[in-house]
Amino acid sequence: MILSYIILASIFFIVVVPVVVIHFKTVKTLKDIIAMIHSFDPKSKSEAKALISVSSHDDDTKTAEMQGNRHGSIILISIIFFISLSFLFISLIMCHLVVQANNSIIKLNGWNQYASLRLSLSAESLMLLIFSVAMHDIPESRVLGSIGVLVNMSLKITNQLVIADLNLTHGTDEFPPCAGFDKILDDYNIIDKPTKPVIGDPHDFYAQTSIHQQIDVYNSFVQSLAQDVLKLDEPVSEFHMANSIHVVNAHLWMRMMNVTKRLIKLADVEYHSMCQSIVILAVITAVLMIAFELVVYFYYKNRVGAYRPSLFVLKRFHPMTLINNKNFAKFFLKSKDVSENERLTVEGSIIHNANDAIFCTSQYGVVEVVNKSVSQLLGYTSEQILGQHVTTFFATQDEEKFQSKLEMMKSGQISNFCEEDFLAVTDSANEVPCHVSIFGMKSNNGDINSFVVILRDQTSLVEQMKQAEEAKAKSEKLLYQILPRDIVVQLNRGEKDITFTVNSATIIFIDIVRFSEYTVNLSPQDIMQNLSLYFAGIDKIASKYNMVTKIKLIGDIYMAAAGLFNPETSPESHAEQAVMLGLDSIAELDEINMRLDSSLTIRVGVNSGGPIIAGVLGTDKPAFDIIGDPINVAARLQSTDEANHVHISQATYDLINGLSFDIVARGETFLKGKGKQMTYFVNPIQVGLTSTGSFRRLSVG
Repeated sequence: MILSYIILASIFFIVVVPVVVIHFKTVKTLKDIIAMIHSFDPKSKSEAKALISVSSHDDDTKTAEMQGNRHGSIILISIIFFISLSFLFISLIMCHLVVQANNSIIKLNGWNQYASLRLSLSAESLMLLIFSVAMHDIPESRVLGSIGVLVNMSLKITNQLVIADLNLTHGTDEFPPCAGFDKILDDYNIIDKPTKPVIGDPHDFYAQTSIHQQIDVYNSFVQSLAQDVLKLDEPVSEFHMANSIHVVNAHLWMRMMNVTKRLIKLADVEYHSMCQSIVILAVITAVLMIAFELVVYFYYKNRVGAYRPSLFVLKRFHPMTLINNKNFAKFFLKSKDVSENERLTVEGSIIHNANDAIFCTSQYGVVEVVNKSVSQLLGYTSEQILGQHVTTFFATQDEEKFQSKLEMMKSGQISNFCEEDFLAVTDSANEVPCHVSIFGMKSNNGDINSFVVILRDQTSLVEQMKQAEEAKAKSEKLLYQILPRDIVVQLNRGEKDITFTVNSATIIFIDIVRFSEYTVNLSPQDIMQNLSLYFAGIDKIASKYNMVTKIKLIGDIYMAAAGLFNPETSPESHAEQAVMLGLDSIAELDEINMRLDSSLTIRVGVNSGGPIIAGVLGTDKPAFDIIGDPINVAARLQSTDEANHVHISQATYDLINGLSFDIVARGETFLKGKGKQMTYFVNPIQVGLTSTGSFRRLSVG
């Protein structure tokens, strides 16, 4: 039985696996054709569209058809696989039913054999018993030896009857017991009806018992009669003889006949049940066969429908374009790469095995020889390259330039060797940066009759240069955050001792009023975050003024200078920008206070003058700084300022007095180290509209 299942499973795989393999091969082939179509360069695709009058979206439509057919084929092959599994399942069921029915019929035949044997043995046993009793009762025939033989034969046959009954009801090594197989059989063979106690006439007992019990009763009668028959001088018990004949003739034989008939009927039922199940499964199989044929037909139509659009698209390409496409040549023409074992000259071997891509062309630039590195670099096969003009494999913007190099070499305008960077073009239309060396090969008469073009891939070099430029840009950006741009430029030039004098500049100090009191209830992290927000706001404002340079931060003090790197501009310009920085910083406080949920105020001190010494201090951590007396004055102006005012010196006032600022004289102010000096307040201003619609500054002080 197991072998049958294995054979069925093997047949299933032999039939189904090739179908699945064919499906995936056709799908792969279709994918290869689609990839082949996509591998054509845009120019070839455009030419293919222009060959016949079709809408511009035809390619997309055909591709969509191919994709749709591919999804349909997956569904159809899944249905084919499901139907094949159904065939396998039905075959297994039919096999199981046949094997099961066959086993049942074999068992029933075996049981019927024992039942029939039991019937014949009972008749033979009773006959021998009657003969032995008859010889005992007829004196003329009394021969002890003959009677003994009959008695022994009767006992032996009766014992065989008992054994046959046990084989039927309890089973043998060859056949299982019949008990439990069928209720009616069990009623005949082993199940006793309710009986009366064995008192007096035993008929009332054995008349209600099973065949198994009746055989036991009959066996006991035979044993008793055998003893009586062997006693020639004593009469045989008529009671035992009558009951022996009665139990067999009136009860046992009828039941045994019924058992035989029941076994034959059960075998017939088993056979017809198997035939009925097989007919039903055969009908289902026929339906599945019809469905299978239909699905296979639709699958075939689907495959044809998938290939037709792809072949339609391929037919629109020019034949030369198809032949020059390496995928087409490999797929349809079955082209193979040139053998590595080809006999070459020494020069040919060097060219063929060189790491750089090498073209050998005629004097007109037509490619005659290429090495394998060309295919590795550009992706074209040698068949696609040979016979093409060498400029075909360079970017459009480089074709004319490359051709002019060849012409100038042939005319002797330049040396017969030149090097330059060009962009090569791969078969997938990607550009590859290459360093190109061109050699003009001269004949015996001194004329150039061929060219050797060597391409060296510079992709990694270009990428390294790009990374180096990016790293340099990041480094400069970091330096710009630490040092002024002009200083960074000088450092990049290799200058080390950077020091210079500025004749006139304007210095500005901006300080937060009572900053220590403000930070009492703040954590160190909050203090640094708030200061960062505050200084970022001032940096943003300072970036609007081209002459302002941030010098450094001293705690909560912001120090900057204007005019350090603008010696050609007038002092009024840098003074104006420094004052505007202070005014804008005061205006920015509203936004800062709102974001910090605070009420910060600042003091601003501005002074103009010179000379000022500027330069880079330190080597490990270089820092730009300025030194000069005007710086100290600006710091004193800031420390003596009132909140939210720009406090300027007389020198700054003289420079901006003629500009549109709201300036108020503060009077003489004591400046440490300078004594009393005349100072001024520049009030915050805002921009408003005049009655004529023009902008003007409005004082808010």
